[in-house]
Amino acid sequence: MQLQLEDLLYQNNAIQSAVQLFKGQSRNVSERTLLSQSNVIDIAPNQCLLSPELLHKNKISILQQNALAENEATLSEEPQICIEMETGTGKTLVYIRTLYELYKEYGYTKFIILVPSIAVKEGIINTLESFAGQLKDHYQHNIHWFEYDSKRLNQLKHFINDDQP
Repeated sequence: MQLQLEDLLYQNNAIQSAVQLFKGQSRNVSERTLLSQSNVIDIAPNQCLLSPELLHKNKISILQQNALAENEATLSEEPQICIEMETGTGKTLVYIRTLYELYKEYGYTKFIILVPSIAVKEGIINTLESFAGQLKDHYQHNIHWFEYDSKRLNQLKHFINDDQP
């Protein structure tokens, strides 16, 4: 029995909120193109060219759209973003789908997912494997991912240099 990818309203709202954070950002321009499994992929480092003021304005707009008061959110002047969701809401698929949407909308191609435990890591790997075909069908794009292993630093080198191992 294969799990089915669902379009749930609250998940789509979360994904769109993350994407709208970068509203005003131009599409990342690639300096080179790679061929991967019959797909041509433009690769470029992710660059956010938005001013801190515009990022803050986008954050406030997202809070208002989601009927959240500013004092309910911990807004930081730092360009780091933390998105929180309740347990059992499908966070793993939400942030994986957010990666696809950020690629589609802004051309972002590099993402690192940090996890607090081996169990969470295994859950993410399972989700990436289980939904790979459905996500490719939905987004007409296949992502390349790997699990960091200090014994295979060559993968990290390829990731940093925009090459696919």
